[in-house]
Amino acid sequence: MPFQLRLAPALFALSVLACGFLDPNETLEVRVMNGSEFLLDQGILHLPDDSIVFSELQPGQSTPYQEVARAYGIATVQVVVAQDTARLQVIDYVGETRLSPGRYTYVLSFVDNLTTHLALELVEDR
Repeated sequence: MPFQLRLAPALFALSVLACGFLDPNETLEVRVMNGSEFLLDQGILHLPDDSIVFSELQPGQSTPYQEVARAYGIATVQVVVAQDTARLQVIDYVGETRLSPGRYTYVLSFVDNLTTHLALELVEDR
């Protein structure tokens, strides 16, 4: 069998594998959305390996998507609204399921509109 014919299946398999590794749908991207009626003066969302820092996030506004290495349905978040600082603290990720590749939005709001009682909801974007 000629060398080119023996090499062709190997090159085909290699190209299929490479396409899988380079697939843009395999990335994990997250953003933060202000789901409250308050201006978020500044804030930071901490993930295991990355952080998203934002300022002056208007109600209904989102940050741009950011590619991250790992994310879960929970995250540590700190925001400043006027004179108040609110924080949600993750102790650990034990028992949490890692997010699969895709786009997600962490929506920030406040319980009973109290700017010291931060709430976080994860939404998978389509």
